[in-house]
Amino acid sequence: MKTPKDNKMSKNTKKDTKKDKEKYTDLTDEETLTAWVNEKFIRTFGKIYMLWLISKNHNHGYEILKFLKDNFSIDASAPLIYSTLDILEKEGFISGIWKHEDGKPDKKEYTITEKGAKLLEIARKKILGISQNMLKNENG
Repeated sequence: MKTPKDNKMSKNTKKDTKKDKEKYTDLTDEETLTAWVNEKFIRTFGKIYMLWLISKNHNHGYEILKFLKDNFSIDASAPLIYSTLDILEKEGFISGIWKHEDGKPDKKEYTITEKGAKLLEIARKKILGISQNMLKNENG
């Protein structure tokens, strides 16, 4: 049975699809395709990947932004990263504590919770299985 929330999600998905069609009118050149993949990557795997980054001590929003940019040329927006961190915290997968250093802006430091570590392990196994299957069947 669909709830009002389900209906809202499907409306948002339709809006996102329409925006994608307008935004990515030419999905033939490499730059546009890369931008499309990066955006879909963040939307689809963002939460899981952010859990992994936090588990590896990239525990501030800015550090995550910088890591994605430096290592994958993914230019994620700060609001996207911070809203995802907020969702992860509300869902109990990470916990955040505000840190204060004199002369610097306050920042929130995140750590992965036991619940988050369990989710990350399950997701890693699933992603590994999918990746191995894709590689195994690449030539066939």
